[in-house]
Parts: sequence; structure tokens; C-alpha cells
Amino acid sequence: AQHGYPYFPVQLLHQLMQIVKHLEKVLPGITLPVQLMQAKDDDVASVKNSIFIYERLGSKMKEMIFLYNSYHLICVDHERDIVADKMEDFFKRAKEQWVNSPREFKNNL
Repeated sequence: AQHGYPYFPVQLLHQLMQIVKHLEKVLPGITLPVQLMQAKDDDVASVKNSIFIYERLGSKMKEMIFLYNSYHLICVDHERDIVADKMEDFFKRAKEQWVNSPREFKNNL
């Protein structure tokens, strides 16, 4: 990426490893609905990050969406309308889950 580090500081690598360890512990405990959306050709963050999160989430309602005509700033890029539509649809489905199974949903809070 053109705005990234000119080098990779060792401290940054250490912090990255720390957050990965933390996420491995906490992601299974996240049970609320989660939508991950990322550009397939993101020039800043690897899609492996989304896959890592998705595979470890404890959520029953989870989805991962890849966009094929966008880069890192998906909400202002070429597919911003798709991003908005996918988010709106996800929130509607999450609301339906809340209405239809409020006890199960609230147990996940």
C-alpha cells in the first residue's frame, strides 16, 4: 500500500501476535450476529484476516462477503451501494431473529 510503513517495526509484529492470541480466546464467545465484508483485493488487509475471524466466531448467524471491484475503503469505493444493501439486509435478518427468538437472542448479550 502506498501509505503503509516503509519498514515493518518489530514492536508492531509483537503487538500483532498479542492480538491474535487474544482473538483466539475471545472470538468463540462472540455469539451475536456478525457480518464481515471485505474487498477481495484489499491492498491493506489480507482476506485471511476475515477468514480467521469467521472460522472462530461463536455466532450462529454469521456471514462473510467479499467484494471484487473495491479496495480497502469499501464503503466509499465502487461497490459502496452493494455494501449498504448487504448491511441493510443483514440488519433486517438480525432484527427478524430478535423478534422471532428474543430469549435466544438476549441470551447471547
